[in-house]
Amino acid sequence: LHYVGKLDTLGSSLSFDADYSGMIANEYSTFDNLFLQDGEVTGQDELLTSDNPTSYDIYSVKADYTKNWANKMKLESGVKFSRVISDNDVIFSYKEGDTWVIDPNRSNHFLYEEDIYAAY
Repeated sequence: LHYVGKLDTLGSSLSFDADYSGMIANEYSTFDNLFLQDGEVTGQDELLTSDNPTSYDIYSVKADYTKNWANKMKLESGVKFSRVISDNDVIFSYKEGDTWVIDPNRSNHFLYEEDIYAAY
């Protein structure tokens, strides 16, 4: 959303912006790791999968005020708020025989929230 209002004939104004962005995704990958030493395959290869459901939401709201005077003086001020919410769950699994086993050493569930308040 965007709004700009003219307040007088000198160009004083009030503006307002509100933004939102969001995403939801689920990435799935398979990795076949080979271990090499001097160009030769050594040991057992490692088959991994990763399941990565991810989402984020970003909100931003701001208002700006400009006051102009006839003597060319100007006052500008504003406020802004932004918020980020992120949920990223990376689940790695390895194959043990015919069974996929979740690998807690490679898996990570990352939750993040951030709020920023500003006045200027």
